[in-house]
Amino acid sequence: MDGIPRGESLFERYVNKARPGSRLIRSAMAQKIEQGIGRGVRSGSDYCVIILIGNDLVQFLSLKENQELLSPQTRIQIEMGLSFSKQAKEGPDPIKNLLDLMNQCLNRNSNWMKYHQTMVQKAKEISVELLPIKLAEAEKRLNPLEEAKFIELIKEKCECTLYSNSENSIGWILENLGFTGLPGKIELFKNKVKFRELLQRLYPELYFKSVIFEELDEIRVEEIEKPFIIKPAVGFFSLGVHKVSTNEEWDSVRKSIKAEAEDIKQLYPAQVLNVENFIIEGNIEGTSLRLTLISTAKETL
Repeated sequence: MDGIPRGESLFERYVNKARPGSRLIRSAMAQKIEQGIGRGVRSGSDYCVIILIGNDLVQFLSLKENQELLSPQTRIQIEMGLSFSKQAKEGPDPIKNLLDLMNQCLNRNSNWMKYHQTMVQKAKEISVELLPIKLAEAEKRLNPLEEAKFIELIKEKCECTLYSNSENSIGWILENLGFTGLPGKIELFKNKVKFRELLQRLYPELYFKSVIFEELDEIRVEEIEKPFIIKPAVGFFSLGVHKVSTNEEWDSVRKSIKAEAEDIKQLYPAQVLNVENFIIEGNIEGTSLRLTLISTAKETL
């Protein structure tokens, strides 16, 4: 196995780059590594030697915090492999040492088999992280309001202070909480074209233009001041965002947008990411600032 399996889709490549140290990403990588190792044996009687190479893969598996994401059996064998690699480097001929170690396994050397069995038995003594199991049990004990009761409660209070940790809830809000006025406010902040229209009076010098996906081929790019940014009007995670600095770049950017659209539109609901409509806007040089708006019925922070 050569290098960490990072995934090929646009979303996987972006997340791996944006959140390289997160536990979520490391867990996914550990699972892919374990699946790759498991390809060599399909039954209890199979045996093989797996060689793990590539600096990123070796470094990833050398860290204890990453080893803990693997199953106990795989963790033990990774530890054995790391130990064997150190032993193989000793002496005048590391390659010969490595081949000798491999042949002990492949030739079913009795001493090797006893050693391997003893080490694998230790896997039973390794504790498995129970936090996800405890969280699942706690979730079962929760008694959340049923959907209809929750909606009725909001109507009775005539106030809607709602917190969600995912934009995937926007569709539900649009469908069930129209009477609160939230859908219109969400649309204003979520749709970049509508938000630009709102601010146009304050910043008339900032160029922007709305264009639907089907009209990308008709854009007269030579008439647009450069550099400019083109991205989905309703977007998320910076997916589908491109910068165009010259007329010559537009053809390749347009082709990339069309290719990416097929991938990213499957990732999220249309209320979160929609590639049917794009916004072209002038590039603003300077420090990038992000503003989080927290609003209640009484105040806005």
